[in-house]
Amino acid sequence: MRSLLGIICLLLVGVIFGPTLASSGVGRRLILSQINRHIQGKLDITDWSLHWTGGIEVRGLCLYDQQHVPVVSIEKMHTQLTLWNALRSRFHCGDTQLDGLDLAHLVIHRDGSTNLEQILKNQPAATMAATTATTHAAHHTAEHHHEVPIVSGDFHIAGLKGNILYERFKDGPIIIDPSDAHVQFADLNQPITQSGNVAVRIEKSASSGTVTWKGQIKLLDGQRVDMAASQIDASAAFDHFEAGGVTLEKFHLPLKLADGILRFETNTPITFNGGQLNLHGLTVNWASGDPRLMAPANYVLVHDASINPLLGDSLGKYINPVFTNTRRAEGKFDVILPECDGVALSDLIKTEQSGTFTAIFSLHDMNIVNPLGSQMISEVRKSTGGLNLAKMLGVKTTTRNGAKDADVFDGEIDKASVKLEHGRIDEDITLQLSESNVSNPAPPMLLRFIGQVKLHDQSQKLDVTLPAHFVSRSIGNKQFAELLDDLFPEGIPISLRGTTKSPKLDISRTIVRYNKKSKGDHSDKDDLKPLNDLLDQLAVPAKHRAAKGTGASTEPSTN
Repeated sequence: MRSLLGIICLLLVGVIFGPTLASSGVGRRLILSQINRHIQGKLDITDWSLHWTGGIEVRGLCLYDQQHVPVVSIEKMHTQLTLWNALRSRFHCGDTQLDGLDLAHLVIHRDGSTNLEQILKNQPAATMAATTATTHAAHHTAEHHHEVPIVSGDFHIAGLKGNILYERFKDGPIIIDPSDAHVQFADLNQPITQSGNVAVRIEKSASSGTVTWKGQIKLLDGQRVDMAASQIDASAAFDHFEAGGVTLEKFHLPLKLADGILRFETNTPITFNGGQLNLHGLTVNWASGDPRLMAPANYVLVHDASINPLLGDSLGKYINPVFTNTRRAEGKFDVILPECDGVALSDLIKTEQSGTFTAIFSLHDMNIVNPLGSQMISEVRKSTGGLNLAKMLGVKTTTRNGAKDADVFDGEIDKASVKLEHGRIDEDITLQLSESNVSNPAPPMLLRFIGQVKLHDQSQKLDVTLPAHFVSRSIGNKQFAELLDDLFPEGIPISLRGTTKSPKLDISRTIVRYNKKSKGDHSDKDDLKPLNDLLDQLAVPAKHRAAKGTGASTEPSTN
């Protein structure tokens, strides 16, 4: 009986003084040490005040990753959540005020997961290994049914700020300057009402603006947003936005999400790279679960906008090596979409489920530095026994701004066709090129690409028709240019393989065409002798050919 009374007294002491003991420095450190054993990081709290029924107040909360980098911190938080409900995993928070919420180092990975999720995972290794056998069945069941936590409250966030690194965004972290937000919900299975007005900027480009939103979102399994059941009105307003070769000036873009469809509620084109970007009538549809872009037929997307190397590389690597490998690209371009039907706005665009679009684009006043001419000569050199053409022909390479003059061209692309289907691009692109900064330029040259590029690895199978002068100018030898023009008046046929980033030239089509022209129907693509003879003639002056034929010594031409 005396022992029973002692136990009852201890329980009463625990009930009465438990929150006080837990709020003490010793109690707080003990509790935090237990929490930190179960996360992949460290939680630190300067002070807290706990009550069985009177709410909780926390000061100086900071969550660190495993490198002890602060990821999330809160200066002060007061909530009506009671200790009693918290111990029972019933997080009825009531009116909750968060002051100074700082997303100091939030990383959003390419797959959409975050470093915050990684930190909050249970510790791996020994602890997990010891319980694997006994928890396998439970984990298997959890894969099919996620238990939604009991959470509710009315959350007011003041002084929200952050430094967010999105791995898909290459222009550095997105900065959130002190802003306010509000979130309210009775149950994670019910729509969550929220609103906010957030000031954002990109430090690298001095871009700044505000993003506002108001509406309700619905969660699936308490985690993923069910876009089909969410209703949101939002807007983005920037005086200046610059990222990835895109520059937008003084634009206001209202957005509306309803019934799983996001609409761009603007009738005014956006100033985009000095031209116009039209978004009116575009929609993003989540009916299939993944975002899909839709556009009316013959949709004018871009008009008279400037291209640059950064934009050319970010988009061009999926289309053509001309745009990917250029060291300088300037000009104005237009894009029309005759068809845009369910184009995936996720990695599905690289698969059979990519959706379909056809784009007709034109690029005017183009100034481009392209390596294909030099690469063609390099491939000929490799295919003909390692002959050093530059040395044989006495060519002196000149440079300007770090680029070969021989590779600088002006010109335009008029109504090139690019079609996306089954994760690949089918293209028919003709570049009309003219010589840049030359007193007596040759007539315009047509450089044509026909073939396919697979998006998942940018591998290409392109048939190319190279203007003979396009190649010969890389050599800088007039005699060579005249011979190429005579041999290939309709252009030199080559094939491009490899990837758009690392193209590999196949000149077997060139040799076949040359042999047909010089030998009639004979078209053995492995017969390199005629091409070697051509190069041999170029390398040796005519007056020495007889001597060469008798084995006499000769010297390279300096013409």
